[in-house]
Amino acid sequence: MLEPFLRQAIPVPFSCRNGTCHVCLQQCVEGAVPPVAQNGLSQELRDRNYFKTCKCIPLGDMEIAPPEALFAASMVAGKEILAPHVCKLLIEPPGNLEYRAGQFINLRRADGLTRSYSLASLPGDDYFLELHVQRKNGGEMSNWIFDKLQPGDEIDIQGPSGDCYYRPEERTHPMLLIATGTGIAPLHGIVREALRDRHRGEIHLYHGGRDESRFYLRRDLRALEKAHPHFHYHECVSNGGAAPPGPPHRRRLDAAF
Repeated sequence: MLEPFLRQAIPVPFSCRNGTCHVCLQQCVEGAVPPVAQNGLSQELRDRNYFKTCKCIPLGDMEIAPPEALFAASMVAGKEILAPHVCKLLIEPPGNLEYRAGQFINLRRADGLTRSYSLASLPGDDYFLELHVQRKNGGEMSNWIFDKLQPGDEIDIQGPSGDCYYRPEERTHPMLLIATGTGIAPLHGIVREALRDRHRGEIHLYHGGRDESRFYLRRDLRALEKAHPHFHYHECVSNGGAAPPGPPHRRRLDAAF
C-alpha cells in the first residue's frame, strides 16, 4: 500500500520500508487488515486495527486514518553533543509511558517528518527518555536535531516498540551483544538493566567502528566492566589498524564469533 501512496503523492510517513520502524503505521477504520501487515505489532495495536502500510497488500476496500492517537506531545529537556557525530537528547516522558531498555520510539516534528530512535535510558533509574542520534550525510531529521532542535522545544513521540530487551528469566544465560555506531545506545541500556537485575551469566558486548572516535560510550562501559567482572566490553576498529594500547583492527562479527 505504501508504493501507491507515494505514486499518488499522498503524504504518508515512512522510513525503513521493511516493517521494522513502525513509522508508516495507519489505522483501518473500515475493511479487513491483511494479517501480514500486523506482524510484529503489539496485541493492543492489532486489536485497534493498526497496520504497517509498507507490508500491506489490501484484500479489498479499506478506509484508513492517520495514527494521531498513538502520538503524544513531549518536551526536549536536554541536548548534549557526545561526539562530533553523536547528539544526546533527553525527552520529557508522557505520564503514562512504560518501556523496556532497548526498545525504540518514533520522533515526529511539526511538518510530519518521523524517524525511529532506540532508547538508551533505563526505566526506574533514568527519569528522561534518552536518545543518541547519529548525524547522517543528507539525513533530514538527524541534521535538524543537531542544528535546530533546542531544549524547551516540543516534539511528538510514538511508542515504545520493539522486542529487543532484557528478559530476567534468562539471568543465568550468557549474553552476546553486537553493535556499530549508535546501535550501542540501546545495548548500553540492556547491559545496565541486566547488571541491575543481578544477571549471573557472562555478558560480552562488541562495538564496531571505523576509528576510535566512534567509541563514544567508552568511559561508561569501561566503568561497568571494572565494577562487574562478568561483563566484558570489546572495541573493534574496522578501518585500519590501531597501535597498542588501542583496540585491534578487526570486524565486530569476526571478533565475536
